[in-house]
Amino acid sequence: MKREFNSCANAIKWIVQHARTEIDFKTLRDELDFNHLFTGEYFIFTSHQDNRVVLQPATT
Repeated sequence: MKREFNSCANAIKWIVQHARTEIDFKTLRDELDFNHLFTGEYFIFTSHQDNRVVLQPATT
């Protein structure tokens, strides 16, 4: 699922609330930064399983 945000601050707040580990946080933040760098938009690809965030590869 593509999760879109209207600002970097909102994206970071969501990541902080949903990342279970520091590695999850870093991975999601890196994906957010990469997507913004190349598209100008704030988004990440995730899914929820058993109340946790699961990273998904981007599809084109």
